[in-house]
Amino acid sequence: ITAYDQHAVKAFELEAIGYLLKPFSLEEFTKVINKAKQQIEMHQKVMFNERIEHLWQRMKKTAPEYLEHIEIKEKGLIKQINIIEVCCIVSDSEYIQIQTLKNNYLYRQSLEIISNQLPPHFRRVHRSNIINVQKIKTWKYLNNGTYQFELTNHTTLKSSRSYQESIKKWLSE
Repeated sequence: ITAYDQHAVKAFELEAIGYLLKPFSLEEFTKVINKAKQQIEMHQKVMFNERIEHLWQRMKKTAPEYLEHIEIKEKGLIKQINIIEVCCIVSDSEYIQIQTLKNNYLYRQSLEIISNQLPPHFRRVHRSNIINVQKIKTWKYLNNGTYQFELTNHTTLKSSRSYQESIKKWLSE
């Protein structure tokens, strides 16, 4: 705000939001104040987004890339199952059955959600089954686009034809 218009160029060189030359109206003053508020809000949003991005990047660096263990409540106790021990995961209605070499555990989770958290050696072979490739004891092709897998825990699972191409690919690797 000034009574001298020769300061206008200098004000905009300094990135002034507005320039009011005396005398000015309430409407002109309100317009400049509202513009200043918008600039402040925009700056705060940018700063907030930068902070969120920074936190996200830090979290990604510290969080494990894949699930390392699953915590299961059993008889009032929490049991941790190391993901390395899991032979397969089978959909069981609204639960999944997590099978290890020695035990089976029910866990309330969808197969779709857990499949996105598993390491790459877990492969979907059926819409209801995920197997740990490292736990395959034997496998055979069944001549109809499906495969049969026997796992180290003696579970036998069949694949579905819709997974035939992806199974062929990772079996050849």
